[in-house]
Amino acid sequence: MTALVAVAMLLFIGVCSAAGVRLLWLAKNGGGRPALLCGNGLCLIAILGFPLGVLSGQGLVPVAQVQLPLVAISLLANLLGIACFFVFTVSVFRPTALWAHTLAGAAIACVAMACVAMFGALAVGHRVRPLPSP
Repeated sequence: MTALVAVAMLLFIGVCSAAGVRLLWLAKNGGGRPALLCGNGLCLIAILGFPLGVLSGQGLVPVAQVQLPLVAISLLANLLGIACFFVFTVSVFRPTALWAHTLAGAAIACVAMACVAMFGALAVGHRVRPLPSP
């Protein structure tokens, strides 16, 4: 089962990275803002956010052993990648609708607050001493 998870993770990173780099190349060669936003979103999540989250040990090791600087960079990259997709959606499908821009901004703010809360919980858990064994 662990091997299957590892293969799935590597496949996710490879496919999303390849698609993201391709979209950035298309954006550079006249693909416009939508390609730039999607390419940045995919690259931020697949090249930085997800791999650094795994390398930090988040979800794999006890909280006291998690590498907080890697978690911080991972969360920031994921937040920026997700924000790119919200901005892409609004700019492509509802470019003139104020409600869509407001909703996207609120969603990005909610994701940012969730990232801050997750990092805060890990940082607090990092400082808590484990209970002595009976």
